[in-house]
Amino acid sequence: MSVSQDGIILFNTRHALNALEAKTGTPLWSNNEMADDCPGLATSNAFITLSEHSLSSVETKTGKLLWQQALPNSLVELRAASEKYIVLNYQSDRIDVYDIENGLLLWTSPAERGYVDAYINGDIVYYVGDKIKALNGKTGDVIWEQELDITGSTFLSEGMLFYEGGNLFDESTANVVAFDLSKRKEIWRIQMDSRWLEEFLINGNILFLADANYLYALDKQNGRLIWQVKSSSPINLASVDNNIVAVEGFTRIVKAFDQDSGVLRGEIYMALPQMLLVEKEAISSWNDTLFLHNRDTIYAYRVKQP
Repeated sequence: MSVSQDGIILFNTRHALNALEAKTGTPLWSNNEMADDCPGLATSNAFITLSEHSLSSVETKTGKLLWQQALPNSLVELRAASEKYIVLNYQSDRIDVYDIENGLLLWTSPAERGYVDAYINGDIVYYVGDKIKALNGKTGDVIWEQELDITGSTFLSEGMLFYEGGNLFDESTANVVAFDLSKRKEIWRIQMDSRWLEEFLINGNILFLADANYLYALDKQNGRLIWQVKSSSPINLASVDNNIVAVEGFTRIVKAFDQDSGVLRGEIYMALPQMLLVEKEAISSWNDTLFLHNRDTIYAYRVKQP
């Protein structure tokens, strides 16, 4: 499930690919020929979807199929999309980049290992595995590359790449690093008293992290800790208005924290058994509304300010 810039929710059921108006839940269109297509990423006027057999671009407001490209196999993930390019990552150590306008394959590049993180910034495609690699979006030519001393979760925001990884000399800590891609320079590095850091989210000037016991808020410019709050395995972080929403693993509790102070604004208990584990792809937001998608149903929750 994803939400476009125009406030439209895209989701698939067993029978069709569907679109709803985010504000009201009003159905906008349904395409039963694309039931197998999983909603992926949104551009200014289209949704990019992925099935086991094809990559497609669907017009946001009408559901019209703009183009469809057959894929060689199903072991592939949609990693990034912009107004120019789409990046696919095959399990067989390969990156494919497509033209967003017509769906034509532009180039292919080997990756160091299986699935890697990929990002697009202007005309440059970055992917992060055992190294940061910058490639020309049009040609795939390598612009520069740099080895990493740690590997783990990554997040790109405004030309800054944030990444984390375990400390080889102290298994109870992890390093979090901010790297300026234009300057090819590390800006700051901090050590967290946590071995497990899996969640990254940036909203405004704050970098949010989560481990098994806490939700952390850091100043993204310098890594300074702003606040931390106790939470039980907070996962699937989402920014909803001026709040950070975390789904607690295995407790069925969804909590909303004020992003500036960490104050708990509210929580709900998900009584439905099928909501015990909510996948990352099934949670989204628009303005002050949180959306959870399960099977053939969309749940919308208003996150109110005090």
